[in-house]
Amino acid sequence: MSTSSSSPEREVPGSPLDFLNHFHLKDRVILNSENITKAREAVRALCEIPGLEGITIDIAHDFFFQADDLDEYEHAANFLLEAFLAGQHLVMTSKGNQYQRMAVAKREIGLDAMRTNLGAAETYIRERKLTQVIPALRRFQGKYAVYIGEHAMARDYYQEAISMYEKEENLVVRARRHEISAFLSHSLIMMGEIEEAINLAFRAWNGFFISEDGVELRKHDYYTWAIWASAAPVNIWEGILESEATIDIGTKKRLRTMLSEADKLLKFPNGKRVTDKDFRIRKGEIAQLRKRIRVKK
Repeated sequence: MSTSSSSPEREVPGSPLDFLNHFHLKDRVILNSENITKAREAVRALCEIPGLEGITIDIAHDFFFQADDLDEYEHAANFLLEAFLAGQHLVMTSKGNQYQRMAVAKREIGLDAMRTNLGAAETYIRERKLTQVIPALRRFQGKYAVYIGEHAMARDYYQEAISMYEKEENLVVRARRHEISAFLSHSLIMMGEIEEAINLAFRAWNGFFISEDGVELRKHDYYTWAIWASAAPVNIWEGILESEATIDIGTKKRLRTMLSEADKLLKFPNGKRVTDKDFRIRKGEIAQLRKRIRVKK
């Protein structure tokens, strides 16, 4: 698909909402080697804003084709994965919809976006031989497997991703192993491996605070660090509630404390916001969990 256009070239707007306004006004952003990284950051920020999932997927697709035309193959693959994430967020936010039919429809639309974009990303990464993107691909494959109830498959994908990230030299990138360990804890508890799952959730949580890569991520990007760290209590509690696992009182108390501590992380230090992203989706997840497990705020 050609991306040639008679429209003048535009800079990537400074914030996600500015970016969205450009898109709505048909003021098409034309990518080049100088602005493509900023475009990825903008799409990633849009993914975090509830209600904008559909338009985010459209933008990610437009940028995928543009990146491919520029021979920016790794960026192109990641635009497909961002579209997958937007679909996932559509599924996640469907849980809070009070109208059952709308919730079901929203979930199905989100699952279809996840399936379609994951399949496209798998094919693209294979054909372009993008081995450097495979760890991220395994993470998303594991997440999709969870949503379709294939927890053993999810476990295998997650374990492979973790082993790959553990070999990563860049500490900030390596820290993703802790987030995926949190995801893995959910899959394990869904498979009945309760003790192993809970121990892994605590290790994942602690890793963000005491490991070299966890500490480095916190210094480098607080928002990402807080989202990934809070995945530990969210995922283990989701697994406990979904599987109806029996947990002893002491462990339950520790897990409740971890959830409360995670909620406290979801604000910028000293109230200083350093990104256009916010914590609304994660805060919504924790609020729903609190209702389900009756944890007082």
